[in-house]
Amino acid sequence: MKIKIATRSLPKTPSKKGLEPGAWVDQDTAILVFHGIGNQRPIETLDTFARGLVGVYLNEAKHDRDALILEHRIAVKGGEGGRKWFENFVRFRCKDREHHIDVYEYFWAHHPEDQVSLNDLQKWVEHTANGAKEFYDQQQFSEKHGDSSVFVEDGKFNAARYRRTMFVAVQLVPALTRMVAAVLNFARHIPWVGRLAFAQLEKLRETALCQLTNVAGDVVAYNTMDEKARLFEIRTRVLNGAVDALRYLIEPQKVAGSPDKQRQYDRVIIAAHSLGTQISFDAINRFSHLISQGEIEGVDRNGNLTGAAGAPKKPVAEVLAGYATFGSPLDKIAFFFRDRSRKEAYLRRQILEHFHCFKEKDWGDAQPDELPLQDGLKARFFHDIPWRNYFDCNDAVSGRLDYYANVENINCHFVNHPAGEKIGWRARLWPFTHSYYWESEAMYADIVGNLVHRSSKAVAREEAA
Repeated sequence: MKIKIATRSLPKTPSKKGLEPGAWVDQDTAILVFHGIGNQRPIETLDTFARGLVGVYLNEAKHDRDALILEHRIAVKGGEGGRKWFENFVRFRCKDREHHIDVYEYFWAHHPEDQVSLNDLQKWVEHTANGAKEFYDQQQFSEKHGDSSVFVEDGKFNAARYRRTMFVAVQLVPALTRMVAAVLNFARHIPWVGRLAFAQLEKLRETALCQLTNVAGDVVAYNTMDEKARLFEIRTRVLNGAVDALRYLIEPQKVAGSPDKQRQYDRVIIAAHSLGTQISFDAINRFSHLISQGEIEGVDRNGNLTGAAGAPKKPVAEVLAGYATFGSPLDKIAFFFRDRSRKEAYLRRQILEHFHCFKEKDWGDAQPDELPLQDGLKARFFHDIPWRNYFDCNDAVSGRLDYYANVENINCHFVNHPAGEKIGWRARLWPFTHSYYWESEAMYADIVGNLVHRSSKAVAREEAA
């Protein structure tokens, strides 16, 4: 039984009727791609996303193969101690066109690799499960935002389903660990074949369980919020690297042959998959605070680009101008891992709301007698940028994003079973793989048509038409 992938099933935005033949960007544009969980290798994400764009420009925009020019480039970046290092990226050019598209990847998988043990994983799951009772008294949170997750049924939070799910989760990892240890110990004492059986099972543990802990370990390491914990340093390195990647694309950089720094790109688009959506989301939030504190070169504290005296002010949101997420667990992260405060700790709650300001709805439960805390951070510079979230109902990781503002949710409908078709047991057990998004030309075309090509000039032309 083969599962069919519907690569042309994404709905089009009503204002877009697909890419016109010969469509190209009218400003220099960068796309920063974040990979998700799994055993990732450097440049794989760059390769996959860039090939997706090639398919769009050849098949959707109908460019001739000899007119579409791809170039391997390197970006020279500064490291610790003043050392320089190089980052690979791919430049898209179109013959006889002025502007280009540069595609970068943010690779972070090496930070948590082999750093999370099964014991770490078990403790983290238990800690998450221990917080379950807090949800039973906070049903209003899911109901208020129209949560469409599996834990909400007919608009009501299903506490029993949540308890069952967390029970399975908290029992599965330790049970698996104990089972493997018991089998290994038993195999060691089998006459004649004991040594061989033990060696094979030990190899299985080192591969299968190692992969399990590495994949799950990405989630555990990045969602360790206790600053005293060993894994918190991994989260810090991952997030700092993401912010640095953004700074490189938006801040003015030195240009060869010129003493002055220049801004490289008119527009920057972020595209992120799976856990990479959480990392990129946090990076945009952190970037906003750096702007409000005057820490981003070329941007003032009010979020306006600095330039020649007398030039019209241009908001930084016209540069970091689009966000695409696919296979995103951000709603589940909001539901399970958000930092909750006691009702009487209303100042702490408001501080957290002000700090985590990017696209979040009002998550608080304000009490009538509490005093409002004025938001002096003024860091909501990217609240209105276009955000397109691609999900699939068969994807256990992703889903609609109901807890965030100004998001357009798009159901990809990847797995289609024709009416009357018998579904094999394997398809029932594993109907969806989290990597389908990377294979969808329709998703890439939607990102290009609605984000990459949607510059301020293009918007002005659409409004005039």
